[in-house]
Amino acid sequence: MRALTFPAMLLALAVSGCGGGGGGGSGGAPSVPAPAPTPTPAPTPTPTSSPSANVPFRAVAAAPMVSQVIFDTNGSGLFGDSVQGNADVGVVSNRSGEFGRDAVGRQSPTTPPAEASFIGQLSGASALTGFVYTKIGAPLRAAIYSPVTSLFGTTDERVLATNMGLDLTGLELGNFDGFAALARPDIATQVRGRQVTALNLKLLAQAGLETTGNPTATGAIEVKPNLDAVRAQLLAGPVNFNAPDSVLQILNRSRRAAFTNDAGRRTAAQLLARFGEAVDRHLTTAARIADIEYGLRLLVLPELDILFNTSAPTAAQISRISAITSDDLVAGFLEFGSIQPIAVASATFAPVVDYFKIVAISQTMLASQCATGTDSPTCNDIDLTVGGPLNVQAVQLTAVRVPAQFASYLSVTQAADGTLTLRRLASGRRLIWFDYDARDRQGISGTSRAYVLMADE
Repeated sequence: MRALTFPAMLLALAVSGCGGGGGGGSGGAPSVPAPAPTPTPAPTPTPTSSPSANVPFRAVAAAPMVSQVIFDTNGSGLFGDSVQGNADVGVVSNRSGEFGRDAVGRQSPTTPPAEASFIGQLSGASALTGFVYTKIGAPLRAAIYSPVTSLFGTTDERVLATNMGLDLTGLELGNFDGFAALARPDIATQVRGRQVTALNLKLLAQAGLETTGNPTATGAIEVKPNLDAVRAQLLAGPVNFNAPDSVLQILNRSRRAAFTNDAGRRTAAQLLARFGEAVDRHLTTAARIADIEYGLRLLVLPELDILFNTSAPTAAQISRISAITSDDLVAGFLEFGSIQPIAVASATFAPVVDYFKIVAISQTMLASQCATGTDSPTCNDIDLTVGGPLNVQAVQLTAVRVPAQFASYLSVTQAADGTLTLRRLASGRRLIWFDYDARDRQGISGTSRAYVLMADE
């Protein structure tokens, strides 16, 4: 076993280089670009100013998303409604997140609009991790839908774009595919691709911290509505997502962060800035996007939730979280590299990595099937043919396994009715996992991990 200890955090993220699936059952992992060269000072590339044949319509959280896209073709300002019999148009992307008319393998028979002449909104699942993101938008004439483009409205807000520090207008950002740029042959475009992809990941952290105040069973992060504080701060002045004081200005506008005190917000701003630093250091290839998504979900958002769930975090909580460094986060990202990507090219059903906790108690129980008011590893599992969460009540947990290296810390047993009992066997703070198998209503099975945080307080 290889164990990673964050001494100041008292969090041991213990992992090994074998065992454990990342979901998706059988089938090969998606191909990823070759490693990009070390970043150099980047000349500004010249993205196209409007969609063209070489800029496919695509959904990107940071990696591509298998998505459901709704266009407001009836002009009501809403998505998915009908006005005098004129219903909005909805489509499902292909497995690479592309949803335009020329997208090969688009997973719905409906023909999308020929041009980006309608406002759209999409929800879907990351093609690398299966994590769900909802309400992602883009300005008119944009071909790329992402967290960055979700900051823009129906017009190109030049001040907002300038204060991102990317020297691109909103429309140019809406037609620059940062993920695809990571595989381009020229260095300048690769560097710009890393910059845009890193910004998408930092925005997912901002949207994620707001979403933790109103969590869903699927663990979905709602993007556009939860970037209001970021948008307001960008309109007020330049933002550096790697600088605690700059991030604190965003948190001072945040609905979620308003619940905690000044010490809690400052600690959260420092953690988010160190996450930003870690993203920039770790993001050298497209494959590493998954590591960062896992780090956000399993390391960063749980700590922010602790800070924002109380009006006065304890001195011990402030001290522990303040001690987390960008080195700690990068080390965590590297350990999550052992999780296999979902089999996006071939699978239909994909179990997705989970997070649970046993804190200040000796055991907890999880349901075999997802239902209102219950926790289950099946709640965030996805159907790749519809671009998002399944009817999760139709998924069953069929088997669980605790890796041998964790047997002295955790036991997981499954009762006859499928209920899981997780028992904590040792004191201390550590993040470990168990493997689980799940089956959908068609009988298709897959394997994933459920991470469990165990702590004394």
